[in-house]
Amino acid sequence: MAEINSGQAVIELLKAEQVRHIFGIVGSTFLDVLDVLYDDKSVEYINVRHEQGAAFMADGLARVTGTPAVCLVTSGPGATNLLTGIASAYVGHSPVVAIAGGPPFGHYYKDAFQELDLLSMFKPVTKLAIQVNKPERIPEILHYALRSAMTGRKGPVFIDIPRDILNNHVLQTEIAPPGTYRPDYPQLPHPEGIREAVRLLQQAERPLMLVGGGVTWAGANELAVRLSEQYALPMITAYGRNDAIPNSHPLYIGPLGRAGSPEAAAACRRADLLLVVGSRLGNFTTSTTSATSSLAHVLCRSISIAVTLAAPTPWRSVSRRMPARPWPPSWKDSPRHMCRPPALPGSRKWRGYAPSVRPVCRPRQTLTPCP
Repeated sequence: MAEINSGQAVIELLKAEQVRHIFGIVGSTFLDVLDVLYDDKSVEYINVRHEQGAAFMADGLARVTGTPAVCLVTSGPGATNLLTGIASAYVGHSPVVAIAGGPPFGHYYKDAFQELDLLSMFKPVTKLAIQVNKPERIPEILHYALRSAMTGRKGPVFIDIPRDILNNHVLQTEIAPPGTYRPDYPQLPHPEGIREAVRLLQQAERPLMLVGGGVTWAGANELAVRLSEQYALPMITAYGRNDAIPNSHPLYIGPLGRAGSPEAAAACRRADLLLVVGSRLGNFTTSTTSATSSLAHVLCRSISIAVTLAAPTPWRSVSRRMPARPWPPSWKDSPRHMCRPPALPGSRKWRGYAPSVRPVCRPRQTLTPCP
């Protein structure tokens, strides 16, 4: 094991998770970390105007890259200013790692300068809020926090490190790759759930696929489109997830939910089976559908067991169990709105439903400048 100071240990552990940017405002509670960042040019500390901006920047970076994004701030108001941005990351399942350098460990709960009960503040809006109580536990707790942020449904974590624990300490630790302390593969679905999903798809007359943000997190957007094309499943997207599939695809109807497409809402009401992929079915997504119909009950029970998994593995399982039919020779050569591939589930009339209700895409108009 190598001997490194605690500030360098923090940076090296974050670098192992491909962290290359840290957002925040410089403070005196994490001087050892700043010294390391001054010499290590592979990680850039981006000084912001307000800590809330640091949280939102980390949230945006985490959503785009799918890797942990870090904000590092000082105690007291430096940490409390993060709350709104961290809450946004919590709602969006974004793996933001918020680190706060706190007052000396012995000053906690004694009304010291900039001393607040930050753990209680951050617990409702994070997957984990934890404090480091010993210097030698820095690697252990950082591994635990990173595992919590990246495992299962992703989300933000908060780590409070007192300044007398973070600064002026030498640790004996080994920087291990992420695969040694957290799973880097998706959890396999239950076989019975896959069988039930396939059975429902085979029996459905008007199946509809709802694609959510979990598809983007899993990097499985192409698999979702492939499944839709292979079985001619019309597609709609969950609220705020229009980027989950190409909006120009002929089988895409529109977004569902508040301020969504009325055509998508009508398709959802007409469908007898809703295949939900990577969506938690939030209230904004389901606000335009009937919660008392048999469709909603089928959706909530069967899909949560079998198909609502933000990983490519269950789709491959479903595709293997459903015998594919060949594409017609004219499919690739004909206009998209004139031909559809044959599909196992659904009636022939339903297969042409998506192109018949798609909103007409008008060409972009060129604005004439004012004289």
